[in-house]
Amino acid sequence: MPKFGGFLPSRIVRTSAIVAAGSFLAISTMTPSAAVGQDECAHPDILSTFGEVAYIDHSDEGAGPGDNRVLIHHLTDEDGDDVGFAHVLSTVMHSPESGESGETHIHLEGTVHLDDGVLHWSDVQTLFDPTDTSRTAEETFEAVVTGGTGAFRHASGVIHGEPLGDGAFSISFDISCNG
Repeated sequence: MPKFGGFLPSRIVRTSAIVAAGSFLAISTMTPSAAVGQDECAHPDILSTFGEVAYIDHSDEGAGPGDNRVLIHHLTDEDGDDVGFAHVLSTVMHSPESGESGETHIHLEGTVHLDDGVLHWSDVQTLFDPTDTSRTAEETFEAVVTGGTGAFRHASGVIHGEPLGDGAFSISFDISCNG
């Protein structure tokens, strides 16, 4: 028997065993895996209205890296009927131009809870004062969809937000769920 690197092989697999295993796989029932996406996971535009904001100060007094804003927004359809809510956790980041412009960079992670599933998203925005819990961002945004559940399983794409004033946004979805 040949030696491999000074050691004897402990077991040699015969060709007939490999052929038998391949034959078994060929005749076994193959079912789609959980990674198969849906044909469609689109959602109509919704309106997001400002809910509650809590500020958690982890640093010295005032906004600093690592501080958090925890938000809830209420979601309605074009008729004003409740369709869900959005939870958002934002974290204050180091801002390269801090002190000059007064802007603070925040990283946001959020979930959009709808009747047919949940979308998870991520974004970076700027605020002038993240400690001010009476308001939210007032700029157009695009958030990256990083996944979902239910009808949004395997979701990817972008959520667009257009400000309407008083903390309200028109939200549209450009998403796909093809895993």
